[in-house]
Order: sequence, then C-alpha cells, then structure tokens
Amino acid sequence: MKKLFLTLIVAFTTVCGFAQEIKSVDTKFEDYQLVATFDDCLSLLQQAGYNMFVYDISSLKDKATHVEFCVKEYENGNLVEVGDSRSRSSVFELIRRISEYSEEEQRVIKASAIADDEDNDIFRLATRLKIGFTPVGADMEQRVQFEVAGKVQMALFSKLLSLRDNRMDKSHRKLDYYTRPFIIDGFEKGKFIPLVLYAAPWWDEKYETYRLCGETKIPADMSSQVMKLSPHYFIIGVEFE
Repeated sequence: MKKLFLTLIVAFTTVCGFAQEIKSVDTKFEDYQLVATFDDCLSLLQQAGYNMFVYDISSLKDKATHVEFCVKEYENGNLVEVGDSRSRSSVFELIRRISEYSEEEQRVIKASAIADDEDNDIFRLATRLKIGFTPVGADMEQRVQFEVAGKVQMALFSKLLSLRDNRMDKSHRKLDYYTRPFIIDGFEKGKFIPLVLYAAPWWDEKYETYRLCGETKIPADMSSQVMKLSPHYFIIGVEFE
C-alpha cells in the first residue's frame, strides 16, 4: 500500500510538472507574438495597389524655382500623342524670395530659422517629391498622385491613368500593371527626368504566360527590355524650371 502511495505521488508530481510546463508555454505565447509594423504591411499594401516613391531634391538648392509632373503614355513602344497636356495644377513652386512675404511673415520666417538661405533672400518651399499609386474602383483605371513637401507647405495633384485590356485571350485572368523605378543620376533643370515606369505585362508564347520580367530598376536612357516588350506603359517623371 505504501509502495502504491509513493507511486501515485510520483505520478501526480510528474503530471503537475507537465501541466506547469504546458502552462508556462501558454503564458509565454504573447512573448512570441509581435505587433505588426508598417514594413510588415508594406507588401500587402503593394499587392492591393498602393505604392509610393519619394525623392530628395534638396541638392537643387536655388537652381530651379518650379517643378512640373509629367505623364507620358506609350503603346507598343510609340508615344501616344495627346496634344498639350501641360496643366498649371501640376506645376509647383520650389522656392520663393523671402522679400515677397509681408513684413510680419518675414519676421516669423527669420525668427523660426526655416528659411533655406536667408543671406540670399531664398525661402525653400519644397525639398521632397512624392509619387504615389492608389487603386480606384474602376478596373481599367489607376490613380497616380503627385506631391511636393517642405517645411511649411505641401501641394497635391492627382491624375487618372486609363489602362488597357492587353489579354491575348479574353478568357485569361485580368492583368495587373506594375511599377519599376528608373535609375537616377541626379536632378537638373531644363530636361525631362523619368522617375517611375508603370507597365503592363506581355504574353510569352514560349511559356504561355504573361510576365513582366527583366530589370527591377530601369536605366535612365530607357534601354530596357521591359519597355521593348510591354504592350502599354506610362513613364511618370518631372521637369524642373
């Protein structure tokens, strides 16, 4: 009887120890569960059609006073002529003279030390360019949003891109367009600078599938295999004045 009692005590102790081990693992579950960060969500946002490209233009200093956002559309490698697409709503100020402000505003600017170059009467309005892609309800449209940001002012302009049905067979799945950034050597005044390619995939007869393979970054001279094969794409860029 005494032996049986000892056996039961040992068994009970073993079971309790095992239960405590399970409980300890259970209570530490939260130690393994992390709070999702923006980086964790980024791929989900991109799959849903959201994407953002940001550029530092502070190196321009006082070389350019305005920037114009431009969208060029190409079909089978040929520029789609749409006439004069220039719109003042897509042209933003980059710098302004401090002397253009009222005396009270000048005092605020100088007191807060937000002027870019007070000695030369320069007040920089923008130091960053942003190009964002956001989905819209219509299947064959995509919104591209342009923004300039600085210390005290932000300007915003958006444009709808009309997409095309590039399927070889209408029974195939809907095709998505994809973004590819251009390689940038630098920003300068007086020339069009491509920033982002937004392209449709092409049909690969050999593998019988649609694809957008090749460079993940597009050369600035546009010598890209992606641009040679894509049936329809947009080049989004800027021109400084």
